Amino acid sequence: MADIAQAFKVTEELHTIKFTVMSLERLNWKVDDKRQLVLASLPSVYMYTPL
Repeated sequence: MADIAQAFKVTEELHTIKFTVMSLERLNWKVDDKRQLVLASLPSVYMYTPL
């Protein structure tokens, strides 16, 4: 999570809180036509691309 927080120039705590709030709404978020962000097992974050 630290790498993602650094890329967006926010603190790791803010980034963790944002993903936690997002996961309360739903666990899968569409990133683009092929990929999904999976927040099912925080603090681990996964990018899912169907084969």
